[in-house]
Amino acid sequence: MLRAGLYTEKGIFKGGTERMTVFTGPALGATFELPFNEKKSTVALDYSYRFTNPFAGVHSFGFRINL
Repeated sequence: MLRAGLYTEKGIFKGGTERMTVFTGPALGATFELPFNEKKSTVALDYSYRFTNPFAGVHSFGFRINL
């Protein structure tokens, strides 16, 4: 699975004092999911990235087991 999103607020791309968060616009993510038995149980690895200003973005990882 692939996913994308866009965070917006007044002044988000100007870098001024009106902005209330470090997150600046796009967010991207992906999930890799694999079955591991015949009962349709799965194991998945999630990854997402959010752009920020300042800093160099936020990386998030997740691991799921669906029984």
